[in-house]
Amino acid sequence: MILNQNLYEIRLREEFNMMRRLQLDPGIKNVLQIFFIDRLSQNQLGIEHEPESQLYPDQYLVNVKMPVYTDRNVLKKDWKGGLNIKVNYSVLMNPGPSKPPETKLDVSNALPFNHHISPTWLCIGGIWSVAKDFGLWYFVLGCCSLVNQEATWMDDSGSGHFQPLAYRFWKVDRQKQKVNDINWPFDLRARIVGKEKQQPGKLTIKIGPKLTPNISKIKIIRKN
Repeated sequence: MILNQNLYEIRLREEFNMMRRLQLDPGIKNVLQIFFIDRLSQNQLGIEHEPESQLYPDQYLVNVKMPVYTDRNVLKKDWKGGLNIKVNYSVLMNPGPSKPPETKLDVSNALPFNHHISPTWLCIGGIWSVAKDFGLWYFVLGCCSLVNQEATWMDDSGSGHFQPLAYRFWKVDRQKQKVNDINWPFDLRARIVGKEKQQPGKLTIKIGPKLTPNISKIKIIRKN
């Protein structure tokens, strides 16, 4: 049940604008390619395009390209995956860790040797509990960091989740090291605010040489 449709549409618009800004970040331009599904036509469009309808999207497709391990000591340098994220009113307007976005990871190119990933499931753990206060762009970065096996986002309880051997390889053999050194822009919103606060320099316009006004001198003679 949607209680405030207008507010929901505003939130979707802001999510869209932030996803577009994420795509423009130079640190991830060769790693992520972001698309969205138009809510009415259901056409897939690049994030650089405007929605075909008057409604902002509630579903995004993020193509991820980075080297990942597919087995012990086997690094697939041309790995590609597709992150599918879908939200609704409840997720965005009543955010909570128990209501994360609907998230799927296409691993048809190859299954990463990662204990958070199975052929049919991506275990997002507590990513949404952090990302919900920032937005979908932050959630995307958290999921991609998980694929990259960054310790901040990885479960280290010892259970091994979907792939116990992959967990041991990450923790013992690789000493919890991430696969790739990617500069994820988790400070994206702070960068935008910083730019908005910057004051433009004083504008000085100079047209020709400085002119000295020709003022006639008036002599005052006083009579005694």
